[in-house]
Amino acid sequence: MAFTVIVAVLMRISGPAHHDRIIYFDIGQGDSALIQIGDFDILIDGGPTDEVVYKLGKYMPFVDRTIELMILTHPHADHISGLVDVQERYEVDVYVYNPVCYRTDGYTEFVEAAAGKGIAVDKIEINEDATLYILYPISFTRVGNPDDEICHRRGKEGWLPAKKNINNDSVVVLLTYDGENYLFMGDAEKELESELLASGVLDDITRVNVLKAGHHCSNTSSTERFLDQVHPDMAVCSVGENNDYGHPGKKTVDLFARKGIPYAITWQTGDVVVEL
Repeated sequence: MAFTVIVAVLMRISGPAHHDRIIYFDIGQGDSALIQIGDFDILIDGGPTDEVVYKLGKYMPFVDRTIELMILTHPHADHISGLVDVQERYEVDVYVYNPVCYRTDGYTEFVEAAAGKGIAVDKIEINEDATLYILYPISFTRVGNPDDEICHRRGKEGWLPAKKNINNDSVVVLLTYDGENYLFMGDAEKELESELLASGVLDDITRVNVLKAGHHCSNTSSTERFLDQVHPDMAVCSVGENNDYGHPGKKTVDLFARKGIPYAITWQTGDVVVEL
């Protein structure tokens, strides 16, 4: 069965556009961003803890208890853990995720919440000004979700991811808004960047206003060839202070500087708010 991503049926888009913005959360060593188009809220990843719940409370009206679209780029704990907490406190209309085989309690809980709602899409039209495109997976042959027998293997690891490096199974999302582009790379590394370039899905993207850079701006992401294609006006590095991984990578931020690309490191700047 070939498909792009798992998505729940869109229940509603309602209300006038009262504030359109993207908030790249300062969420510690993890990823989370909130896109708000009118009263349509899109949450991409949830960071490593329940802090995302407090972030949502800061930017969403108290009476608004619905996330219209929730996107999980991939099931590493620093992206999914907070989403599990959000699911307990908010109604989620739509789920988007790449159903790789990866066994954790949090991922199993996430998949169970989205079960039975899947359709294949490559874009979601939010309104006449805003469209969300799923650039990766370009095409995907399902190998199962965490409860499918086909994912089972012997040994402690339990489940086999679709790729050896699950960072390169990240859902890659492009938001176009009134002619401007905002690219979210999840934890994509140079191998996935090369795959996207070779596929042609980036051919028409010659400038992005903001790049949420892959894998916390590590040295394994944001290659020169990729940056030369998408020409970001600004990059956001979602990074926790004094993390154990050496993020952001010196090689990557030096490349940003050499190419004249301003970058924000979330633990230094706090939440990065971009008005649309």
